[in-house]
Amino acid sequence: MTTRRSTVLLLSLLMFLVFPVMAQAEVTHINMGEADGVSVNKEWEIQFNEGVEIVEESLSSVNIVVKDSFGQTVNVPDAYVKDKNTVVVPSPEEGYRGGEQYKLYVGKTIEFTSGVKMQDRYVKTFITERDVLAPDPGGDIVSYGTVTSDTLNIRKEPTSGSEKVGVLVEGDRVNIYNFDGYWAEIQHNGQKAYVHKTYMKLRSTTGGVLQDQIIVLDPGHGGHDPGAVGNGGQEKEIVLDVSKRVYDLLKQKGAQPLMTRDDDTYQTLGGRVQYADDNNNDMFVSIHANASTNTNVNGTETWCHGGKTSNKEEGCLLAKKINEQIAQMTGLNDRGVKVSELGTWNDFYVIRNTFAPSVLVELAFLSNSGDAETLLSDYYRDIYAKAIVKGIENYYASPIE
Repeated sequence: MTTRRSTVLLLSLLMFLVFPVMAQAEVTHINMGEADGVSVNKEWEIQFNEGVEIVEESLSSVNIVVKDSFGQTVNVPDAYVKDKNTVVVPSPEEGYRGGEQYKLYVGKTIEFTSGVKMQDRYVKTFITERDVLAPDPGGDIVSYGTVTSDTLNIRKEPTSGSEKVGVLVEGDRVNIYNFDGYWAEIQHNGQKAYVHKTYMKLRSTTGGVLQDQIIVLDPGHGGHDPGAVGNGGQEKEIVLDVSKRVYDLLKQKGAQPLMTRDDDTYQTLGGRVQYADDNNNDMFVSIHANASTNTNVNGTETWCHGGKTSNKEEGCLLAKKINEQIAQMTGLNDRGVKVSELGTWNDFYVIRNTFAPSVLVELAFLSNSGDAETLLSDYYRDIYAKAIVKGIENYYASPIE
């Protein structure tokens, strides 16, 4: 378990009633304020009135809950009682994520030896301090890169035809001092040298895992091409709306999202790939809705390409991370990760021809009435967007073996 910092902020919970209360209608949690720049290993203390004695057995994952910005419950160790009237909520085993917002909920079912009941529930909002990957980057380092390919050639100049001066292997980590298009400037044997950034996972010197990542979002179809049509919906409209929501979430988290289209226009497949290439993207996410002649077919699936020349393993890992979040957060049938093959109906051009880790997300089946209900729902479109962002986040946070 990571070492916890000694600074502890106290949350004051007032107890207004000294007798059991009657059942009441659902009420909003009372806001206990906000805290910014909180340690990722923050241990919260919830202090009740002096003289109150808490029944420790009444503490549970129902009345003491921490949730992240996606509304998902965070797995924290069991809360416990300190000094009779204080509840301690430990931090997660691996700490909270840096630069993220969380909410600590305190329910009304906590019991006290006196029989006094809490009148209201409470929520504390806090934002963790941003990750700093080095104590002092020295002012020159702009990013860090960890190699994802088996080997990565080090070049004298930022071109593929330049002299090879060395090689890195999977898992090697380097300091990056500048970017020239797709090329990252590093130091090799005391000299300036270059490696291709698409074969590394990049991390900014500050911020969360999404900070400064150039992520191209590709809403499928558009213009004269509606894509799948069914149950009163059109694929081109659905995926554009979801993509815009993904864009906004990524922007909030410090990424540099881009969209191949942001209105009802048609873009060629080649034009979408060229747009990603022109913008030196770090990731390409194409978003679609599915359809089948069998209206009983349903669920979510995400494609990676097994025949592309670069980053196919990283693309499939990204597909796994996104798909598991969509299935989990929407409750849809999980059809899993699908792998495209060259020369087949699923030889998807946009994920075969992009250099960076690339996926094609099939949110759900517009041809299925149950799936279509989610695709046409404002509420579920938000969930789809949050799930995609969470999956991208989990991809960047996953270790390189």
